[in-house]
Amino acid sequence: MIRLDVNKTRKYWDQLQAELKEGTAELETWSLQPKGGSFYARAASDRVMIEGKGIKGIRMIAFPEFEKGAKYYNDYIDEAVGVKQKMRDEIGYNTTYILTLIHHAIETEPTGPAPAPAAPKKVVPEPVRHYRSRRGN
Repeated sequence: MIRLDVNKTRKYWDQLQAELKEGTAELETWSLQPKGGSFYARAASDRVMIEGKGIKGIRMIAFPEFEKGAKYYNDYIDEAVGVKQKMRDEIGYNTTYILTLIHHAIETEPTGPAPAPAAPKKVVPEPVRHYRSRRGN
């Protein structure tokens, strides 16, 4: 299981915002014990909008809430005693969605430098053939 570097929390948030501004993502709900279900996430201004089957209404997650979830992420994957209740008390009912968003951001983090864009292919023009027209006799 990949651990979260809490110093990268803002980077992961920005990465999610950039991805979700391109369109809605369907994310499978993530937790240590697999739970069924999925939800839709999309960027809405400086927040992430969550909606889907089984979710009453639309939920909004802002960076401060995401940051609180990140604080507990490593304890959660280590199955620390009482961490689930601490998270529920501090974050509320968005805990599952925040954990899923963090997990998704970690899993999809680009590794290494971005590949350099391919150089444009040189277009070699066809050789030009010159014809001299003949005057009619």
